[in-house]
Order: sequence, then structure tokens, then C-alpha cells
Amino acid sequence: AGVALIEDDSCDTEKILLDADTSVKEAKKYSDKIVYYDESKSAKAEYKNTLEWVTKIKKALEEDRIVPYFQPIYNNKTKKIEKYEALVRLIDEDGTVISPFFFLDIAKRAKLYTKITKIMIEKSFKAFENRCEELSLNISTQDLVNPDIVKFIENKLEEYNMKKRAIFENSEQNTLLNCRGVVIEITETEEVENYDIVAKFIQKIKSFGGKAAIDDFGSGYSNFVYILNMGIDYLKIDASLIKNILHDEKSETLVKAIIHFSKELGIKTIAEFVSEEEIQQKVEDIGVHYSQGFYIGKPLPIEKLPPNVQ
Repeated sequence: AGVALIEDDSCDTEKILLDADTSVKEAKKYSDKIVYYDESKSAKAEYKNTLEWVTKIKKALEEDRIVPYFQPIYNNKTKKIEKYEALVRLIDEDGTVISPFFFLDIAKRAKLYTKITKIMIEKSFKAFENRCEELSLNISTQDLVNPDIVKFIENKLEEYNMKKRAIFENSEQNTLLNCRGVVIEITETEEVENYDIVAKFIQKIKSFGGKAAIDDFGSGYSNFVYILNMGIDYLKIDASLIKNILHDEKSETLVKAIIHFSKELGIKTIAEFVSEEEIQQKVEDIGVHYSQGFYIGKPLPIEKLPPNVQ
């Protein structure tokens, strides 16, 4: 618990909550039972930074400057871009594109994360309404236990008719294109306390024509029983393994084990952090199905993506 004592007549609830939250974090960091928050000490800088980011995030939400960027995912067999992952970005007032590394954790602490999640889902579905590539969306386990978010995802899957999105008419060529649907990526590094909730969520999105992936696989506990019982379609191999695969035999061995395990279960694999040609050649050689990373392409706003592909 975090407690903040107010010495004056002010009632800045946002500041009070941040003070209490900072004390809790300090207590956890040093395993202390009690920590007294003191602005005059080093915590002041952290508090100031957090408060500035909360203000920046709130203003971005008000001015509609939270947007999805889309990073391509390459099929190593067909040699085509068949998927895109939606990645959140904050566009600063001066036009600077800010990575979630700088603001997403603060957004969670400031209770702004749910708003960002909904914006990302809505804008990403809208952007891919008339595209054929598969769309991947990141969902945390925090989202999965939030009935409001789960219902919102279901509504959007239904609204954008993802179950019937398998084909749509290309009016220019007068042909029918085989179009891919939506993949919900669940971050594997986050601790899951109730596997039944995750399993039910995956079953639900599949009933709407969606698919499921485990993100960052190999970075955390990598619970194989979890994977066996979830009906997963894709495993995204963690960046820490892929970026070291050329020089670290253990990383290569673990990646090969994941590929073998996945093939036995009929699950496709995606290599993250493919940053150079040599890594791309390596993951192709050892049988990874898809590649994603700066070598394949950087995240871009929807208006800068290449034309729709089948």
C-alpha cells in the first residue's frame, strides 16, 4: 500500500497517487517494509519525469496523437510480406514519433493503458479494413482479465466482419482475393495466473475468425503445457535469441528446439529482431516460417505501406 500525507490545503489527486506509487516502488526495489517519500531526494527526478509523461500522454489522447505503426512480417517460403504487426506510437507535438518504451509502463501506472489499447484496436482494424494481409495486435494478460477490453475486441471482430474476411472482391481486377484475418498476440513474458481465462479468450476470438500467437516466446517461463492446451497458431521467437543466433550456440540450439517443438504441434514460428541479411539467411536455413525485424522493414504508418498484396 502507498500512503501520501498532505501538508497543505491542495488536493492534487494525481500528484498524491504518484507520490504513493513512487513510495511503493522504492519499497519493492530495496525490500523495505516502509519507505517515506521525499521529493528532496533522488525520487524527485523520477516523480517529475513520470508526471511530465502522464501530462504528455493525456494530451496525446485528447488530441488523437496515439497511432498504430505497422511492421511487415515476411513469409520465408513464399518470399512475400503476408502480415503486419500493429505497434503503438505517440506522436509528440513537434511531430516526433515516440516508441512505447518511453511511455507505455507509465500509462499503465497512470490508469491510461486501457484507453490506449482501445485506440490501437479501433485504428488498426480500420486501417486494415480493405487490406488482405494478416493483422497482428498485441494484447497483454492485463487486457485478458479486463472484461471491458475482451468485449471491445469481440465487438470489433464482429463489426469488421473478420470471420467473412476470407475473400473480398477486387473491383479493379474483378477477382476474389484470399485475405487473411487477425492474430491476437499474447506476451509470453507476463505471468499468467489463470490459464483458463486465456484459453477461453482464445476460443472466443477463434469463433470470430481470429488466430492466436504467443509473443516473446523463449524469454520467460516458456510453459509448454500452456502452449499445448491453448490452441496457439503462432509462436514468436524472442528477440534475445534471434539477435544472438549467429554467435551463440546455445541461442541457436534453443531456437532449433522451439522450431522442432512447434512443427510437431502444427504451430508456425516467427523470428523477431531480424536485423541483418546473415540473420535472415540463418533463420531461413533452420526452418523458421516467418521473419520480422528492421532487415525486413521498419514500422510505418498506414499511409506509407506498400500497396495491398494477396
